[in-house]
Amino acid sequence: MLIVFWVVLSSVYNFLCSFFIINKYFFICLIICIISRSAKEKREREDAMENFQSLKDEKQRLELQFQTEVNMLDAKTNPGTENLENIVITPTKTNIIVRLVALIWSPNN
Repeated sequence: MLIVFWVVLSSVYNFLCSFFIINKYFFICLIICIISRSAKEKREREDAMENFQSLKDEKQRLELQFQTEVNMLDAKTNPGTENLENIVITPTKTNIIVRLVALIWSPNN
C-alpha cells in the first residue's frame, strides 16, 4: 500500500513540476507529513482496537463474575435448600385477655 501511495505521489509531483515550478523540498516535506499522519492514524486505530478488545474481555470477565455471585446468593437464599427446625411451643394460660365473647346464630331455611 505504501508503494502504491509513493507511485501516486511521484506521478502527482511530476505532473505539478511540468506545469508549475515547485520546490522539491516542499513536496518531500508534504509527502513526509502525509506519511507520518497516516502512520499516526494507523497506530491510533491499532491502539483503539487493542483497547476495545481489552474492554470487551473485561466486560466478559465481569459478567461471568456477576453471574457466579448471583448463583451463589440464589443458592444461599433458596427456601427449598434451607434447613428447617421443628420448634414446639406449648400454650400457657398467662397473659391472655378476653375482650369479647359472642354467639352467632343463623337459621337454616
